[in-house]
Amino acid sequence: ADLGKLTSFVCQKCLSPLGMDRAAPDAVQARMDDLRRRRKGADAQSPEKKDSEPAPAEAVVTKTVSPKSTASFRDNDDYQYVACVHAYFNELSQTSAIDYPLCQECSDRWLDDMDMRSAAASGDVERYTAVLKELQSEPVPSIATLEQSIKELEEEQASLEAAARALADERARLQPEIDAAEEMATTLTAQEERHWFDYNEYQRTLAEFLDLQCGVEAQSQLAREQLDRLKKTNVLNDAFHIWHEGHFGTINSLRLGRLPAQPVDWPEINAAWGQLALLVHIMATRQAEFHPRRFRIVPSGSFSRLETTDEPTPRELPLYHSSAIRLFGENKFDAAMVAFLDYLQQFADYIEAKDSHFHLPYRVDKDRIGDANSMYSIRTAPGSDEHWTRALKLMLTNVKWCLAWVCRQTV
Repeated sequence: ADLGKLTSFVCQKCLSPLGMDRAAPDAVQARMDDLRRRRKGADAQSPEKKDSEPAPAEAVVTKTVSPKSTASFRDNDDYQYVACVHAYFNELSQTSAIDYPLCQECSDRWLDDMDMRSAAASGDVERYTAVLKELQSEPVPSIATLEQSIKELEEEQASLEAAARALADERARLQPEIDAAEEMATTLTAQEERHWFDYNEYQRTLAEFLDLQCGVEAQSQLAREQLDRLKKTNVLNDAFHIWHEGHFGTINSLRLGRLPAQPVDWPEINAAWGQLALLVHIMATRQAEFHPRRFRIVPSGSFSRLETTDEPTPRELPLYHSSAIRLFGENKFDAAMVAFLDYLQQFADYIEAKDSHFHLPYRVDKDRIGDANSMYSIRTAPGSDEHWTRALKLMLTNVKWCLAWVCRQTV
């Protein structure tokens, strides 16, 4: 019969099933032989009891009987082997601190735990032995020495008791002073609470006065700012309002530039150029010492232009967009915007010569304007509408700075 199908033991720790190994130790084999001899003798004396005796309750036994088999399970060697192994495990459990059987993993853990306990016990034995040797090596004091030590300790005890009595008498003598000091402390505590109450009231009153003072100072500051703003009010600021609207720079709400997503009409752009030409022309004429070179501005509304002054025959540069886009391969509208940028830079150089603190936020390099990071051309071609619109916005910022300086001069 297949032993694995007949019986199975479980680990007494983790309850996992265990397989049987027929290669049993000698002790198990001897117990199995003895049990087999005793079982045969009992069966010979009372064969009627053979089938009535139950199997051992501790073992989990299963048996597969062939249809042709007539042998009793009790006569099977596997049963005898299981009973013998079971009895062997019982004896092992009675003589040990743990219950058998165990699986390999639980056995390894138990052995590791016992090794650790053995190592700890060995360490304790070594320490106890060292302490015992140290105690045994110390000399045993004599009775006279012990009596002398007891006498000295009694004298010290008496001295300490006398000192304690003296301290108690001193405390009783000082108790009236302690009571007076506690009463004074209570009075001072009440005075301190009154002082802090008065202090908090003073702080509240001071905070109210400070709030009132701050309000008066704020009103005074607002009045001064309004006065300064009125002093700086100039008709040019009111007549030519330079601002921005998204990506566009504006003058009097007229946009300068075009974008693919926002195609501004050319009449609006021409009108904005007319306003800008008039503003720069007025600022330049108010400065008697300013003498522009190469160009002069002729403001004419939406059809403003620049004229050259360094040529025998003055040449007109239209500062507006028209159907006549190119002349001999050059965009006259682009040439007019470049000339206007040059005119504005001349005016800024004039201001910087008079005021060393004045500097334009964006520098100009021929037909380009920008900062150290990027420069944008004021020409419509061959650049993109985005760069042209950006350049016009930066130019309007420079114009606004010039306008602010001119307004300060007229205050």
